[in-house]
Amino acid sequence: MKAKIEINFPDERIFLNYWNALDGDDVICEIVNDKLMLNQRDEESNELPAKEISIVEFIGMIKDRIISKF
Repeated sequence: MKAKIEINFPDERIFLNYWNALDGDDVICEIVNDKLMLNQRDEESNELPAKEISIVEFIGMIKDRIISKF
């Protein structure tokens, strides 16, 4: 199995993203002060405070999304 991860430099910010084209359950992180900050939303799509995660957690979240589709 493979997944495409995007590194995005829209301005002075840096994002590390996985876009889930199957159902929109994306994993979007901003790198802030050398930390990976996960952008979160609740069930009603309200934005929640960002949560710090590790790169291993980021990869695990992507893997979980891919595996759940099979």
